[in-house]
Amino acid sequence: MLRRCEICMRKLPFLGAAKESISITGLAHRQHLRLPEDSRRPRQRLGSRAFASAADDAAEEGGSEEFFYHKYADKALQCIHDKIEAAQLDSVEELDLQEGVLNIDLGEHGTFVINKHFVTRQIWYSSPISGAHYFEFASEPRWKSTRHGNDLFGFLSGELQQASGETADLLPCRDKVK
Repeated sequence: MLRRCEICMRKLPFLGAAKESISITGLAHRQHLRLPEDSRRPRQRLGSRAFASAADDAAEEGGSEEFFYHKYADKALQCIHDKIEAAQLDSVEELDLQEGVLNIDLGEHGTFVINKHFVTRQIWYSSPISGAHYFEFASEPRWKSTRHGNDLFGFLSGELQQASGETADLLPCRDKVK
């Protein structure tokens, strides 16, 4: 029986749940997911090299790569939420952060959706101005676009101003994500 990997869309023989990993969205094959630590097969690290160094630090501190991903992504989303809330922008009709998903509703100007994507260890960004972007953890800037290399905080600040004419200084979030 053949099934498609929901990440790369390649046709793969389905070997059963024990051989494949079921992600939140469905079937994904080993190439895209971390294997258990007790596996004898080599594993592929997801995310950027800077994230791998954080994982090395985590081993010394008793944490894991997964722990650091969630820690840094949660800090980034919380900081963005707090800075926009503190700026009290008139154009923001709704600001909501729940379970790793940040929604910034600008009414007629559109909605920004920024969320954690665990499988790829990225922050996914959807904008009414520029569409979809993916940000990976990097040493500098902290969350770097895979498309253009800009950092998440500066990029979102610029697009918020472009969409609404109002500014929220998100650059201090760079330092809080350390």
